[in-house]
Amino acid sequence: MQPRRTIIPVLLTYFIDHFGFAIVFLLFGPLVLHQNFLIAIPASERPLLALFALLIFPLAQSLGAPLFGSLSDRIGRKKTFLLSISGTILGNALMGLALHREILSWLLLGRLLAGFFAGNLTLCLASLADMSSNEKHKVHNFSLLAAVGGFSYICAILSGDLFSKFSPSFPFWIAAILGIVNVTLLFIFFQETHHINHSTPFGFWKILQSFRRLFKSRQLNLFYSCFFLFMLTWVPCLQFLPELLTDRFQFSDKSILIFLTGTGVLWSVSNGLLSRFAYLFSPRVLFRLLLLLACFLTFAGTLPSPSFFIAAFLVTSIASALTWTYLFVGISNQASLAIQGEVLGVTQAIGSIAVIIGLGLKRYVTSLYPDQYYIFAAAIIFLATLFAGLSRKKENT
Repeated sequence: MQPRRTIIPVLLTYFIDHFGFAIVFLLFGPLVLHQNFLIAIPASERPLLALFALLIFPLAQSLGAPLFGSLSDRIGRKKTFLLSISGTILGNALMGLALHREILSWLLLGRLLAGFFAGNLTLCLASLADMSSNEKHKVHNFSLLAAVGGFSYICAILSGDLFSKFSPSFPFWIAAILGIVNVTLLFIFFQETHHINHSTPFGFWKILQSFRRLFKSRQLNLFYSCFFLFMLTWVPCLQFLPELLTDRFQFSDKSILIFLTGTGVLWSVSNGLLSRFAYLFSPRVLFRLLLLLACFLTFAGTLPSPSFFIAAFLVTSIASALTWTYLFVGISNQASLAIQGEVLGVTQAIGSIAVIIGLGLKRYVTSLYPDQYYIFAAAIIFLATLFAGLSRKKENT
């Protein structure tokens, strides 16, 4: 088992990555849609540009995550961490400079770089899997990482709201500075967690071969299907939340900020408790979590009262937080330590593709049925419970 000091740089890496992704909730929309960013584009085309700004990050991430995951299996986690974080620093700094000088092309390029190098979730999970002595220990480590992600989300929401009023570029400069601190901590304190097999060659064609090999596992495919459907709905559910709260319940901007912060707190606290009491849980609980998530998404989509909606959505936040952790644990358990980066890199790519498709579906569904998106999301999660149920049955046989 690795010393505790090895875990801290891993957690900080995920904090910074998730900070850069989550900050889009309060910055990119107002910048593009509300004329805060001086770009020569007709107002009618701004929603499409805002959608593109949202999608460019997960699109680039879906390309970078498998590459960095496979690379880390061959040259080690530490070297790959240093490479990917350096790219993240460059992307955040470029976005900060773009917002300062009001140059849209630089902003999109920075977002593209930040997304491509944000395969660090793969490296964080693979490193924690390397450090885990057994399954319960892995649940503890993964849920601790998820708790840090929730805290990062809260910081991104609050800093985006606070500093965008003075300078929209400031949060990105902070992220870049944190990245430099992160590289320093990794270089000094992180001890390589992966046993490197120097006889294993690395190449782009090897990544394609690994894709084919991974998708031959039926059990892994069940977990991949669950994860795809979960990410297809949960990120768009969060992205749709401010719009729904404004249109249906006439929430103020301050009330929406408090509510979004509350979802981040619940995500962090739920996984924090899971990390502390991991020994009480089993992988079979995934089926129940997905079922709970689907039921309360249904309630959120049908309840007319704002207080009942808030209660229902807060429960969905808890269920989704624990579902995220259990899906990654289940996927990691299907692979040996030698290919953790490979398997988890494909997982992150699947999640990124699901987000891209999900945001497009959200746009289509809400254009037809403005108040019924959560009903649609609940139906998708119900489908995910079928795959989780099949996975549970295979575990029992």
